[in-house]
Amino acid sequence: MYLRSFFIGALFGASVLPALAASDKPLYDRLGGMRQINDIVSKTIDRTSSDPRTKRSFEGIKLAAVKESVAQHLCELSGGPCKYEGASMAKAHAGLAITSEEFDIMDAYLAEELSAHGVADADKAELQKLLGPMKPDVVGK
Repeated sequence: MYLRSFFIGALFGASVLPALAASDKPLYDRLGGMRQINDIVSKTIDRTSSDPRTKRSFEGIKLAAVKESVAQHLCELSGGPCKYEGASMAKAHAGLAITSEEFDIMDAYLAEELSAHGVADADKAELQKLLGPMKPDVVGK
């Protein structure tokens, strides 16, 4: 009886443990670490800065600096080893008059890039919970 319980436990444990281990990892790791975060951010910014509906917000802005800042922010927010040293969201976006629609477009591009990089839906939702409350600080009208 004991051996039977042991083997059943081992079989079920083996199938459950990888799922538990993945969810125990910091969101940073589940996003793919810094290399993947950099790629996701770079592609998101490239798409947003070239979209006719949103590109005006990026005119005259050094995209490399924005990409670095956003990647550092996502790294820190997701439990990674980075320390975001940029301005607050309100200060960084002051005077840009970013609309709710523009924010939502960038958010959609980010979601698409996360999916394209194999980030699980649950992990995308967790990141959204971290980013969503920043919307009032980013949107200027």
